[in-house]
Amino acid sequence: MTGWLIAWDPVAQKARWRLPMPTHGNGGIMATGGNLVFQGRPDGGFSAYDAGTGKRLWNFDARAGVVAPPITYRANGRQYVTVIAGIGTSVGLFGPMFAQYNIDYRTQARRVLTFAIGGKQQLPPRVPYKAVAFDDPGFKPDAPKAARGEGIFGGRCAVCHGTAVIAGGTAPDLRVSPIPADPTAFAEVVRNGALVPAGMPKFGEFTPDQLEALRHYIRTRANALRSGRGEEDTGSAHKTGE
Repeated sequence: MTGWLIAWDPVAQKARWRLPMPTHGNGGIMATGGNLVFQGRPDGGFSAYDAGTGKRLWNFDARAGVVAPPITYRANGRQYVTVIAGIGTSVGLFGPMFAQYNIDYRTQARRVLTFAIGGKQQLPPRVPYKAVAFDDPGFKPDAPKAARGEGIFGGRCAVCHGTAVIAGGTAPDLRVSPIPADPTAFAEVVRNGALVPAGMPKFGEFTPDQLEALRHYIRTRANALRSGRGEEDTGSAHKTGE
């Protein structure tokens, strides 16, 4: 999916200008009295545009995705622009769309960034990240079981852990976690709530069959990552034959 940054004329009821964006999961927008429009992007760019023409005038590499809305204020006669960097909220659902940016929940930089004219501070380099699937020797995909688990995952888990188990930064990438490989550990976390203090809710209503189907689907997606198909193959389990 793609997106647009559009300047809309409410009187003429048409766009004055529009800029294509690589995704629709871009940051909140702020327009200033000085005719600047600020917006962040999941690729880490935070930009200022000419409000009249849409020309990009400035860009800063935040070293992390920016989906939060910026704010501006004045202190001691100096104007500042502040924005939060780091992917969160339900945009994590769109993990396959964000896969190109290699966003990792645990290692992504989360910062409050403040800008002013004449600022000279630099951020440290971004640490490269690549998802590596957990070891699961002897695993044999069962397409019907994975398809049942896919339905459960889509309804209960994807909004945080990402569509097709490809995380978008809101929660850990389960294809990397070793927990799904162990049925006891998986049940402790998902059904019994072992990680509730860390923000992972418990799903005590899951039956053993549902729990096993869900676990199998996650293992299937990890298996796809191990075989080099993890981010390209986002089709349904019953269609791919995984």
